[in-house]
Amino acid sequence: ETQGALSVAFAMLSFAGSILSGGLDYAAAWAAGQRAASATKLLLAASIIVVVSLLAAPLWLAAFINFVPAISPSRMLSPWSAVMLILLIPSSVAVLVVQGILLGLQRFRSIALGSILAASGWLVLLFIPAIRDAGYFGVLLSLLLSTGAQLVYLTAIVFSIVPATSHATQSASTLRGTLSLLLGYGARTLPGTFARALNLRLGLYASATLLSPTDVGVYALVLSIGDAYLQVPTAFGQVLLGRTAALGSVRESHSAIFKMLVAIGALCAIAAAIFGPELLRFTFGREYSPSRVVLVAIALAVTAHSLALVQAHALFGAGRPGAVSRAQWIALLVHGVAIVLLGRPLGMTGLAFGMLVAFTVYAAVLLRVPWERSVSATP
Repeated sequence: ETQGALSVAFAMLSFAGSILSGGLDYAAAWAAGQRAASATKLLLAASIIVVVSLLAAPLWLAAFINFVPAISPSRMLSPWSAVMLILLIPSSVAVLVVQGILLGLQRFRSIALGSILAASGWLVLLFIPAIRDAGYFGVLLSLLLSTGAQLVYLTAIVFSIVPATSHATQSASTLRGTLSLLLGYGARTLPGTFARALNLRLGLYASATLLSPTDVGVYALVLSIGDAYLQVPTAFGQVLLGRTAALGSVRESHSAIFKMLVAIGALCAIAAAIFGPELLRFTFGREYSPSRVVLVAIALAVTAHSLALVQAHALFGAGRPGAVSRAQWIALLVHGVAIVLLGRPLGMTGLAFGMLVAFTVYAAVLLRVPWERSVSATP
């Protein structure tokens, strides 16, 4: 029961953080890379946004508990646990925005070290008897402390390089201008964030309606493997975002990443066709052995999605979040239609091909968008 409540709490935290940040991490990366605002002004604007999200966090928590009672951890939420969750939401928003500033400044190693600090700090805290014995509250407290340490570290890195990045253009010469820039960019990113979140889960939602319980488990397992692979292009894309924002044109890196992802995707599809069913049967049991067609279709879908992810980050770095949002909604609509047409007659195979069609369209739409911009461009 405690594990279930923690899972729900972390899902709440992740969803609330993504909504309240609203693409502000990418906005901060663009502004820092283009020198559209100094790092000091970006941090001040981010602090205002974090204060607002702190005020919104209790309302978010109360709404979730009241409107989703079936999966709410409210029975296990002590007042202090609720306080931990409320503080975690703006802390997560702050970390995202400061990471965005560092992306634009191309301080990728600092971002990685901050993430390692947070993860290792959380694990160390969980081994302290007093925190471990506190159960639900202890887990949330340790997460808050590790997130706070990550935020302090990243903010210190930004302040250490402020003198080298303090020259700002007239586009955001005041704090109000910087805040407007961040919110305007984030507002065009947020619709696409919703669409992508729904798109990644649409096949799973449909599988719960169309497939048997065993097939739902198989499909969820295969999707989770594909989702883990997407961490690779996401990491490449974030590097590309920072460099595009700062340099305007990184065509050689862009092309090299595409070629590598296509090669990896092709190898994954071939491996899935040859070894996939037997490997899943050996690892998880006979019932977890989907057909080769399903595995190959999802491998190709993930490959198309990986290309779209890299292109999306390049467009974020070029100051074109609206183009990404439009493509994400087009992909969501195509995915929905494909599920309706293919899901019921073909079952799991239909869902896999629906995902392949949707992400191929997503990649095709994004790849048609020009993304190279001059350094003086505005979002």
